[in-house]
Amino acid sequence: MSMTDMDGDNDSMYFHPLQENIGGMTDEDVSKRIKELSRKVNTAKRFGRNPDILYKLQEALITYQNEIKNRRIEDWHKKNKKARGQIINIGSGEPKKIRNIIQNVKKIIKGGYPQFGKVKLRKDEILKLYPNINKAKKKINWKPKISFEKGLKSTIKFYNEQSI
Repeated sequence: MSMTDMDGDNDSMYFHPLQENIGGMTDEDVSKRIKELSRKVNTAKRFGRNPDILYKLQEALITYQNEIKNRRIEDWHKKNKKARGQIINIGSGEPKKIRNIIQNVKKIIKGGYPQFGKVKLRKDEILKLYPNINKAKKKINWKPKISFEKGLKSTIKFYNEQSI
């Protein structure tokens, strides 16, 4: 189905997953569709375009995203058979003080008034809890790619975008 871009350009097509053999597309082509559709969805949201068009764009975007996600999961399972059925911890692998995490959150959100020490710790409270990622490194050749701070910012941004 041909249609004018949300921003008025005629330079690209609107692709709906039902019109294409997604399974026959390369990862690169699916990724290109995701980028195109993401841009169109964002433009449609920003300019308050026809809700039916926005819905169809979002529906198509989700379909392409699920295709890539499913391919990556399938590839991961093929490559990591020795990890099946095992519990593998994922995280930074470094201890973090809750107080420091809370202060980082406060700094990122530019607000909040934590009341440290207001509630007494239980006598059996675990004061150091962080993942041992050695098994992840050995079994699936995994290591953290994103710093804790960057991951925290990304998580906060995600939740802020979800607010209604």
